[in-house]
Amino acid sequence: NGTTIEGDAELNRSTVEGETIGDGTVATFSVAPNAISYSAKGNVADLDMQRLGRKLELAALAKPAYASDLNAAFDVSGSMPRRAPGARKEGETSLAEMTLTASGTLTNSQIMGGTIPELAFQANLANGALHGEVNARFENFDPAAIAARPALKANVSGTVNATFAAADLTAR
Repeated sequence: NGTTIEGDAELNRSTVEGETIGDGTVATFSVAPNAISYSAKGNVADLDMQRLGRKLELAALAKPAYASDLNAAFDVSGSMPRRAPGARKEGETSLAEMTLTASGTLTNSQIMGGTIPELAFQANLANGALHGEVNARFENFDPAAIAARPALKANVSGTVNATFAAADLTAR
């Protein structure tokens, strides 16, 4: 089938599940016979990852540690191959064929009991490999709360400038 569906949306200031989506946030999508692509660029305020995890039924995020108030600007784009329904074998993923580019900033945000006055990030996923960097200032984080290990009780503030890489996210 040679049908392609494309679209875009520009949002006015909106509120969804207590989160504010900024005026002018833009999302695009394309569903073509062999690929799906998407992008989003804009900002959010008052994002609570725990609340989002509960609503999306994502147990990993629905934990009290992820109660948050995040304020972010973001720019994300990606694509992945499209397969016919039922063509994917059980346990098979498209991760090795997926691309994702993301960048953004967090400002005046709280998560895991600490504060992030400013954080900039970028990440890229291609051919199953992930790499990126983060530069941030953080204040008043308690390692005991983050690691669920009371012996680590402390109050930690500082900066982080880090790069990360995983050569093959598809490796088992």
